Amino acid sequence: VYRFCIGVQFEVTRDTNLKARLAKLDKLIKLLPSTLEVSSAASGDAHGVEATGEETATELATKLQSALEGAAEAPGGQVLQGSDYFADNHETMLQEIGVAQAPPDGVASSADAGRASTAATLPAPAAPEPAAAPAPPPPAPPEPLPEPTPVPPPAAPPPPAPAAPSPSAPAVPGASCSGLTSLAEQFGVSAPSGSTWLAMFSAVAEQLPHAVAITDMKTPGLPVTFANSAMVALTGYPKDEIEGRNCRFLQGKKTEAAAVRAMVSAIRRSKPQTVKVTNYRKDGSSFQNVLSLLPVVDSSGEYRFNVGVLADGARLGSEGDALEKLRAAVPRSFDAALQPQRFDASLKQVGEDAQRKQWRQSMVKFTRLLWSADWEGSMRQIVMNQDALQTFGQWLAEKAPSDAMQLELIVNTMQLGAMPPEQAGPMAMQMCQQLFGQEAGSPEEAMSGLANMAEQALRSLAAESFPKFVQSKACLPLVEQLLGGAADEVRLADGLIWPQYEVAPDVAGWVHSFASVACALPACIVISDMAMPGNPMLFVNDEFCRVTGYERHEAQGRNCRFLQGPRTEPQSVAVIQDTLRRGVDCHVKITNYRKSGELFENLLTMRPVHDSNGVYRFCIGVQFEVTRDTNLKARLAKLDKLIKLLPSTLEVSSAASGDAHGVEATGEETATELATKLQSALEGAAEAPGGQVLQGSDYFADNHETMLQEIGVAQAPPDGVASSADAGRASTAATLPAPAAPEPAAAPAPPPPAPPEPLPEPTPVPPPAAPPPPAPAAPSPSAPAVPGASCSGLTSLAEQFGVSAPSGSTWLAMFSAVAEQLPHAVAITDMKTPGLPVTFANSAMVALTGYPKDEIEGRNCRFLQGKKTEAAAVRAMVSAIRRSKPQTVKVTNYRKDGSSFQNVLSLLPVVDSSGEYRFNVGVLADGARLGSEGDALEKLRAAVPRSFDAALQPQRFDASLKQVGEDAQRKQWRQSMVKFTRLLWSADWEGSMRQIVMNQDALQTFGQWLAEKAPSDAMQLELIVNTMQLGAMPPEQAGPMAMQMCQQLFGQEAGSPEEAMSGLANMAEQALRSLAAESFPKFVQSKACLPLVEQLLGGAADEVRLADGLIWPQYEVAPDVAGWVHSFASVACALPACIVISDMAMPGNPMLFVNDEFCRVTGYERHEAQGRNCRFLQGPRTEPQSVAVIQDTLRRGVDCHVKITNYRKSGELFENLLTMRPVHDSNGVYRFCIG
Repeated sequence: VYRFCIGVQFEVTRDTNLKARLAKLDKLIKLLPSTLEVSSAASGDAHGVEATGEETATELATKLQSALEGAAEAPGGQVLQGSDYFADNHETMLQEIGVAQAPPDGVASSADAGRASTAATLPAPAAPEPAAAPAPPPPAPPEPLPEPTPVPPPAAPPPPAPAAPSPSAPAVPGASCSGLTSLAEQFGVSAPSGSTWLAMFSAVAEQLPHAVAITDMKTPGLPVTFANSAMVALTGYPKDEIEGRNCRFLQGKKTEAAAVRAMVSAIRRSKPQTVKVTNYRKDGSSFQNVLSLLPVVDSSGEYRFNVGVLADGARLGSEGDALEKLRAAVPRSFDAALQPQRFDASLKQVGEDAQRKQWRQSMVKFTRLLWSADWEGSMRQIVMNQDALQTFGQWLAEKAPSDAMQLELIVNTMQLGAMPPEQAGPMAMQMCQQLFGQEAGSPEEAMSGLANMAEQALRSLAAESFPKFVQSKACLPLVEQLLGGAADEVRLADGLIWPQYEVAPDVAGWVHSFASVACALPACIVISDMAMPGNPMLFVNDEFCRVTGYERHEAQGRNCRFLQGPRTEPQSVAVIQDTLRRGVDCHVKITNYRKSGELFENLLTMRPVHDSNGVYRFCIGVQFEVTRDTNLKARLAKLDKLIKLLPSTLEVSSAASGDAHGVEATGEETATELATKLQSALEGAAEAPGGQVLQGSDYFADNHETMLQEIGVAQAPPDGVASSADAGRASTAATLPAPAAPEPAAAPAPPPPAPPEPLPEPTPVPPPAAPPPPAPAAPSPSAPAVPGASCSGLTSLAEQFGVSAPSGSTWLAMFSAVAEQLPHAVAITDMKTPGLPVTFANSAMVALTGYPKDEIEGRNCRFLQGKKTEAAAVRAMVSAIRRSKPQTVKVTNYRKDGSSFQNVLSLLPVVDSSGEYRFNVGVLADGARLGSEGDALEKLRAAVPRSFDAALQPQRFDASLKQVGEDAQRKQWRQSMVKFTRLLWSADWEGSMRQIVMNQDALQTFGQWLAEKAPSDAMQLELIVNTMQLGAMPPEQAGPMAMQMCQQLFGQEAGSPEEAMSGLANMAEQALRSLAAESFPKFVQSKACLPLVEQLLGGAADEVRLADGLIWPQYEVAPDVAGWVHSFASVACALPACIVISDMAMPGNPMLFVNDEFCRVTGYERHEAQGRNCRFLQGPRTEPQSVAVIQDTLRRGVDCHVKITNYRKSGELFENLLTMRPVHDSNGVYRFCIG
């Protein structure tokens, strides 16, 4: 019989102790009971545990690790509740325990659960007496306990507890029910027949024209007990697919969460309720179900059944009166004798001897749980007890002989420690000779060495073999021996258990002993009763109260779903529901809420407990809270300051080399503080831009795997593999070999006041006289006209399709003129425009998609995607566009009216005569019309010209616009080094501050800034300076001055000059740290700091030093940004944050620079990451919302702060708080993005 469920919550912390804590959790869970011995007959139906082969075969450690990684997969075919389904759980809980307490789930005791609807709210109980303490780690017996309080004997049993009834209850001769007879008469159907009330109700309901179902409230999971033929007709499900299932199978994607919550609340509280809810038939069609829930009690007030009357809302007009009549006619009570309960409370009655036996057996098992709280401490106790030592030694000799030698070393060392020194010394020397193969230098050295080895051996045994011994059956006799007579009498743990809960006598020993032991455990432990409606928690321990913030009386008597809230994962809830139903262990990570409303990640373990009759009685829950490390706040503060120093513009002395980019920042983005944005991102507050359809998470599934394939056995060319001179030939570029180890980059200036370390002789950037090959630049449809322009390819296309010859002054204009006349949908994209928006779409595309031209042109074509768009098809398209490869795919797209169609899309890259990748032509077709249009489409694909004379479409912005002289480069280098040196200071504000106060010029500049901006902090700086000056004076001069300063500062004299100097030094140190935390970073971020940095750099910043060893070898740095790029790379290389730079003018926006920290965190080598878009860090669990935010902010050219799940090279997930800073040049051209 399924009796209880033990829950263990483990707060997942991302700290260095996680692995060790998980190992402890593993050992604790292995000690949790899954069965309990009872001496009674079966008090309920035997529960068939439904464990899958995989669940049985998988190690516990593997299950925990999988759960920790969030691998919550909903059971096959189960429809998940949306997250809004859980939105009110936390809020409802606060309302219930606050101003107006509502009765908790299962508020009625086991004797009066049927009267839950009228039960009063629970007041907070008086503070319970301390529970009897269970046995501590051996060998000491348990501390003295109060005199045992006997459990009430069978002669005076508690009120009967509810037990699961059965439709096959004993027959009642001549059974009749006036309520059912009246129902039959009102609807003109045959009188009820059957030997039980349920059988009679079913006979009447089967004849009704309205859908009716009934649920037995004593059956765990509340499956439908009976459904009539009208329900079969309404839903399309046959009876055998309805009966035996909880009716939630009718729910689906559009089922209203509020309606479901109303139904659940009504069922739990035995309240009649009518709701309108969207349900789904077997064929997938939806209907509005007007559902009435009618609770039915027996004559003793026991809540026995719930009748559901279902109706199609579309037919409510014609059936409304009849339905109202039916709801009123359904009987709401019956004579209990008509439906006897097969399992009544008397089955759980046992004598005192049986209770004592169960208590003792349980205490023996549960004392081991106490030991698990401190394996090492328990192990130390074990070796102090001769009997325990012998038992453990025998087990080791059989199970782990090598560890038996470690135990022998511990015992021998202990014996040596008990001997007189003159006897112990020679023996220690001898033991060292045997163990180490050499003599110790002295007896003392020998004793010390042995003690160290024994300590290591003890810790090793406590980590592995001792827990295995404790988990084994061999340990049970030992624990029983150590407990002695302390476990002979049952001690009630009433102060720890829900006061309204009646502990059944047949499990009293187990429940009270478990509660006594679990109360003090350092993990969150709860027990739920699986036989009561709502499965309320009858016990929660102290740690549960501490972690969740709820008092014991607020949590007990309720289902633990009150910990759920808006961000609770539907997948995790589905896993919990499925495993609880099947009675198997559950390990899942779930977002829960504390009483305060604070979220926490909970690694939840649930252990079903069946009694020895197979009855599902309890469930034990263990919670493990996932917390961030203690340094998070300080690290965020550092990050905030670092980001404020990142550049958003860069000065160039060249003419505009591209179109000015209009930054599209919203008012909220502009007004919100950076710290607020970071915190919001850290909390995962990624909201997709309004109206944008998100990619499903499977869209990112292959990104990580693809990256490994590309850098592994067969490297594919990275995004943007072609240099700026030959990006158009990316499709034929060879894969990138790993470059030779680069020379160390020139070191940028360290924190002031010291000048930069000596650098190699400057390598001048190639002068304009010998410019690098021209880099591609963004073309424009309005390029200069070419007189008499013509293109044989476009002329041929027009002739083949019988349309007017091309006209226009550029290739793009001529192509557009021809395409507009074609009967097939065509779009063209300019490959030099950031974001790849559609440049031109013809009228046939308007007809196909329903979007007007002005809603197509200027937008990336991803707006045609939707929920059912195939991720694999999208990946194929993206890859083909990036690599300049022709590709035809079938992909589900969506018209403006929301209807879907299968788009047979052909992508045709077009290059100019220099090999430059200029355009991509898309030919779209409705797959439903492919049969009639297939040949014509094939003809069109073949006819689209794939190249043209570059003179027909001149590029308005060519590489010559980026040529500047050496003087301009030097000026840019120096200006950039001045700005970027401040980034280096941000890596260690305190260290940089210490350097500042050692430099007279720096001190004066900082002091002037403080006097103006933060006068109170100027006094702190003065204290630091005065204390430094005192430290430089002779003691006889410094002492009196220190005494005088103390008098001024503290208002009292110091006891001595030394005390005065010490006090001032401490105050100065505190002042320095305070300035380094607040005012100094603000000063460094200000313009007032720039002249100081320039002065400190001196002549070291006069010549450009190339950072070629740090930059993507295939990347051609444009001369007009050379100083900026090389200086930034030199400085950023050594920063402790992951820093990358991407070129926004190149297809795919490849990373031209990644720093050392990026390589360390991601696991990729520099040559593996550079030249690629950073999307290779994405994978199956990458959040679509976060990707949408990145795409949107990059397009608009504004800062981005978002939390995103990324993947290391090893495949390990990590949470990445990503900041992206767009960089425009002084002409407004969008050049780079710093990540």
